[in-house]
Amino acid sequence: MTLEQPELSQSATSLLFKLASKQTQEAFIFNLHNICGYWPKQRPYNFVHLPWKQLAVVNFVSNEECVFCFHMVQRVAGTPGCPIADLREGMHTGLHENLAYFCAKCSMKSVYETLPLVWVSNQEVTVEMAVRMFVTEELLQSFVEKLTGRRARSSGSGHGSARPRAPVPEMKAPKSKGNKIPMFYSQIPNATAVSEPPYLSDAVAPGGSALVINL
Repeated sequence: MTLEQPELSQSATSLLFKLASKQTQEAFIFNLHNICGYWPKQRPYNFVHLPWKQLAVVNFVSNEECVFCFHMVQRVAGTPGCPIADLREGMHTGLHENLAYFCAKCSMKSVYETLPLVWVSNQEVTVEMAVRMFVTEELLQSFVEKLTGRRARSSGSGHGSARPRAPVPEMKAPKSKGNKIPMFYSQIPNATAVSEPPYLSDAVAPGGSALVINL
């Protein structure tokens, strides 16, 4: 069973899931829908990422949806046969912060096996397009500074933080384990974040789906 934990904060929109076994992102979504009773095409979330195969990060479209999922999963997490071992409130609030954190980690040469899955208005979009819509240069820089500052403090070095590598405007999808997913945030002059794209058709990849990596 899960450990007793306090209620989520009133601003919470994301959850961290510790998985009972290795899962793909698609398998995790299937299991989450089964536990919460979501319809197959229902998307109460807009960001799903498994940075490792036994850890999932999910951002929900509202605090209410986040709280609902938290309570539904909390009832069964850690029980025999449940694919989710435990869960807790996520570190970031909103799609923009989760995307910015992912990009900042990539700029620090973190290794991920998969790209996040992102939805806007219930339609799947590419991560690159989502970053262009929701992550400003200032927001990204703030996350990079937090990560580099944390790294410098943990190392105890007096030489300052390492300079993050330059952004790479193109997105590549490696299929081999251990490859680095480059940071693909494109520095757009006067970039601004928006809550919704002005034209959803501009945000949806041909065929209406984003790049999905099956490892």
